[in-house]
Amino acid sequence: MTDDLVEDNPALEEWYLSNTEWHEIEAIVKLLEPIARATLILSSST
Repeated sequence: MTDDLVEDNPALEEWYLSNTEWHEIEAIVKLLEPIARATLILSSST
C-alpha cells in the first residue's frame, strides 16, 4: 500500500520508511519487548 501511495505521489517518499528501515524498527521492537515486560512486572511488585 505504501508503495502505491509513493508511486502516485513521489513527494511523499521522504515521509515513508524504506523496507530496510522497517526491518530495523522490527528488530528494535523485538529487543525492547522483553525489557518492557520486565519493567511492568518489576514496577508492579512490592
